[in-house]
Amino acid sequence: MGTSTLPAFLAGVALPLAITAIVAHADEGPEQNSTASDNESQGENEADERASSSLIQSRLRFFRWQEDYSDLGPPGRRPGGLDRLKFIPFDASGTTYLTLGGNYRLRIEAVDNFLYGIPGVDDFTSVKNRFLIHADLHIAEHLRGFFQLGAYHETGFPGGSIPIEESGPDFHQAFIEGAFSAGRHATFKGRLGRQELPVGSSRLFGIRETINQRLAFDAAHAALSTEKLAVSLFFGRPVSGNKQAFGDSSSFDEVVWGLYGTALRALDEIRIDAFYIGRETPAVAYLQGTVGETRHTVGARIHGSLHGLAASWEAAYQFGETDTGQISAWGLATETSYEFADVATAPRLTLRANAASGDDDPTNPDVQTFHALYPNLAYFSQAATYAPTNAVDVHPRVELRPGSHWTAYAGITWIWRLSTDDAIYAAGYRPLLSVGDDRYTTALFEAGASFSPTPRIQIDLATVVATAGPLVRANAGQTVRFFALNTSLQF
Repeated sequence: MGTSTLPAFLAGVALPLAITAIVAHADEGPEQNSTASDNESQGENEADERASSSLIQSRLRFFRWQEDYSDLGPPGRRPGGLDRLKFIPFDASGTTYLTLGGNYRLRIEAVDNFLYGIPGVDDFTSVKNRFLIHADLHIAEHLRGFFQLGAYHETGFPGGSIPIEESGPDFHQAFIEGAFSAGRHATFKGRLGRQELPVGSSRLFGIRETINQRLAFDAAHAALSTEKLAVSLFFGRPVSGNKQAFGDSSSFDEVVWGLYGTALRALDEIRIDAFYIGRETPAVAYLQGTVGETRHTVGARIHGSLHGLAASWEAAYQFGETDTGQISAWGLATETSYEFADVATAPRLTLRANAASGDDDPTNPDVQTFHALYPNLAYFSQAATYAPTNAVDVHPRVELRPGSHWTAYAGITWIWRLSTDDAIYAAGYRPLLSVGDDRYTTALFEAGASFSPTPRIQIDLATVVATAGPLVRANAGQTVRFFALNTSLQF
């Protein structure tokens, strides 16, 4: 990290701490002269407000549209301070109300030998700013409109910022949702408009969190939930960023649709998912060339926890056709962990093991390369170097909680190329390492820590060293060194 980045780094650490103090002071309210009885009453009110503020903060979510403040309708339950923004009533009953909120994120990435230096980029430091504000309007009990404005700024990336890293103000999300009872213990929700679509474990359908502009779709979404089953349907087009204000638009060339079902508590605390996702896109880069394709993915996932043991195991098969051939591919992803809750720092040991098919003949137009569609770019590490395809990886990891506001982790990921007739692919799905017959690719050493003094604020540090294994060296690559500071604020 160069000296020019030091001010941004210091600001990323100092800013959330300063805001913590400001928000705490705002929640306390102004000092007033009062009698002893007034002091007692005021003390009770302040205690109530602190409890109310804590309750509000506990409802903050990663997906802001999932927050629910509908129970704050009665006057006695309405919060004070900054939390008044969470419930602004428009009628006496409180069934029509507005919720306001926002997010700010500063992310600093310092990289030496980006993508192993193979694209010719040696090192750089990127400073990213993400600004989001939202309004969530609830009309009676069945209708809502969620509107989220975003703006993004980036500096430091070689060759200039790309649209998904730097963009003028635009609607990141803007949708209308209706919710209705569908019988006893059953609810139906329909959503139409621009929206994020988190699907399953995010391995196939991530939201691109490490990038400045998260992934959204112009889509229709329907969901039915009961005590034992949750089913969702969706159809949409991904939104492409544009540096011009209000210039973002969905792609008319790419469309995605799917069905996702979850059997809740199928086996005690274990859930079983089954899903189908279809996607049509005009251009996908493979080792044998760039082709348009229609790809169908069917799969299942079993996940849950029991007595400290947690697991998520997923399998998928893909079929379809490209412009010139047929598709047949598969992928497996497993994560198993155990938390020693009664031990100091509550260590959690995790083992991830994954495999995804690669192509067996680059001269044949048929494709056996697994495609994770809209993958979590930090799937292997915060450095977001690889796409989960044509690879086998093993990833042991340990996570500690040294305090109520702290977590720390360390891990290593070994990666091998599965098919020597195909490439290891970069996170944006383009061939990266293809020369030679080597399978062993790299060992990714990763460590990091998170500090969250309140639910409104989180500071994350991560460092990654990706060694140059035989396959990397055969492609003239070098060891990658990566550092990231991520500061998130929300209200």
